[in-house]
Amino acid sequence: MRENHSDVFDLFSEIYTNAAQEEISIQQYLLACREDKSMYASAPERMVEAIGEPTLIDTSMDER
Repeated sequence: MRENHSDVFDLFSEIYTNAAQEEISIQQYLLACREDKSMYASAPERMVEAIGEPTLIDTSMDER
């Protein structure tokens, strides 16, 4: 049972390390914004970027 506790803590530690925020200077942020427009994109813009643009499929002519 002791082994399970360490696994849980190891998993939490790994997740926390991956999610930790990194502090950068204003200059570094502005330079990064030049190359990556998603740095200052809104939440909906980031979602569209992640999912992709919607495609329209016309099913009116499909056989039923």
